Amino acid sequence: MHLNEKPQKAWPDAVTRWFEESKHKRTLDEDRKNLRWAHPYLHRYLLCDIDTDVVEKIAKAEEATGVKPATVNRLLAVIRSILRKAKYDWSWTNTVPKIRLRKEDNQRIRWLTQNEAILLLKELPEHLRNMAGFTLATGLRASNVTELCWKDVDLQRAHALIHPEQSKSKKAIPIPLNEDAINILKKQIGKNPAHVFTYKGKSIEACSTRAWKKALKRANISNFRWHDLRHYV
Repeated sequence: MHLNEKPQKAWPDAVTRWFEESKHKRTLDEDRKNLRWAHPYLHRYLLCDIDTDVVEKIAKAEEATGVKPATVNRLLAVIRSILRKAKYDWSWTNTVPKIRLRKEDNQRIRWLTQNEAILLLKELPEHLRNMAGFTLATGLRASNVTELCWKDVDLQRAHALIHPEQSKSKKAIPIPLNEDAINILKKQIGKNPAHVFTYKGKSIEACSTRAWKKALKRANISNFRWHDLRHYV
């Protein structure tokens, strides 16, 4: 290897190192899912051979599955993040390809009506019903619900605390608990010593599961995401 020549590193090498340095990321599970999806397309590539055309081919393949632009952008964002690390932090490659993000509809707001809420809660399995009901009562983000721990809940004072590292604003958020929220929390007592919401005694990592999608279908509710539970009329 010449003095200024970069090491011949492949995409799997970069993914492995990126995971080692990204253990703190709150979106790590989602990133892992996206990288598993990209693996068949990139696992044989050297970093120096990954160009704009290669990444665009991956994006179009995911678009062909019918996912939304925001989903494609999350995949592209993690690929771009790794390639930037490879150049600027690890000096494994000389260039970072231009990656075209998709245009998103940021004006989308889907409100849940009272009748829809009743139907949806009826169709959800118990563990998701409890989390959905708690979300309706508090307006919390999905990750704040799945990560909620008993040490951050005060039933007597009727409030919970979201820590700075758990909030999008990076600030601590005190959450007042109404009667509905408190009743749901009381039903979780004794299921797990640390985590509030669990499934078969274990903490829950995701809300938008197959069971969630099936419940939406049975309730005849369309164009609706877990995040939309925060928009309740």
